[in-house]
Amino acid sequence: MRDLESIDRGEAFTRLFIASEKRIFGLIFALVQDRVAAEDILQETGARLWQKFDEFEEGTDFAAWALQVTRFVVLEWRRSQRRVPLPLEDEELHALADTYQDVEEPLASVRAHLDECLEKLSDRQRALLRCLYVEGRTVVETASLWNRSRRTIHKLLRKTKEQLLACIARHSGRELQQSIST
Repeated sequence: MRDLESIDRGEAFTRLFIASEKRIFGLIFALVQDRVAAEDILQETGARLWQKFDEFEEGTDFAAWALQVTRFVVLEWRRSQRRVPLPLEDEELHALADTYQDVEEPLASVRAHLDECLEKLSDRQRALLRCLYVEGRTVVETASLWNRSRRTIHKLLRKTKEQLLACIARHSGRELQQSIST
C-alpha cells in the first residue's frame, strides 16, 4: 500500500478499516455474543478508530491497533449495559480477547492462503463449494441439482478439501521456512 502521506487520510483509513473489518467484527461478536449489538458496536468502533486515526503509526499493524481500540469500545458498551446480565465478567472478556488475537493472527494467514488455493481449484470444484457453503445447499440437494449421485458429490468434496488442505500446508510451510531462515 502506498504511504499514508501520499494518499488522502480518509481514503487511507477506509482501506485499512475495510481490510480489517471482519477481524474487528469477529472479536466484537466473540465478546458480546449478540449479532445486533455487535453490529452497533462495530459502527461505534469505526467512529472511534477514525477519531484516533492520528494516533496510528504508519507501518505498524492496523488490525492489531484496531483490535486494541475495539476492546475498549466493547468494555464501554458493557458498562452501559450493566442492567442487562452479561455472560462474561470483565476479566474473562480480556482473557477471551487475548485468546482471540492469539488465534486470529495465524487464521488471517491461513485465510490469505485459502484465497490463493481456491483459485487453483477447477471451476467444478469451486462451483461445488459455492453450492454447499455459499448457497447453503445440502449434498443431497446438490447431487439432485447436478444430476449426480450423493457418492459422487461426497468424493468430489473430499478431493477438493484434500487439495485445499495440501495447498494451504505447502504455503504455510514455505512461510514457516522463510521466517526461520530470516
